[in-house]
Amino acid sequence: MKTSELDVYLSEPQWESNSSVLFWKSATRFPLLQRITKNLLAVPATSGGFDRLCPMAACIVRAKRSRLPSHTTERLLLYKNSLKTKTGKKPSGVTKH
Repeated sequence: MKTSELDVYLSEPQWESNSSVLFWKSATRFPLLQRITKNLLAVPATSGGFDRLCPMAACIVRAKRSRLPSHTTERLLLYKNSLKTKTGKKPSGVTKH
């Protein structure tokens, strides 16, 4: 049975250094994990994503819904943003103020 990259990675001893950047720069042994990590941990170069979330947050958190817990608001924003990303369209029910 072939061992996956993840199994090999998890079986290795932990690094002494806290620099994950140094590790992933030299991690040619784990090309699949390296690609996944770059996709998941990449930081956008601009604040465009944040700027687009602010109007959506205003739609969700308004006077009628001001008592929503912060974790619910966060989940709603993430859900709406993922719908927009998947379809390439603005989710229905989102209006500009």
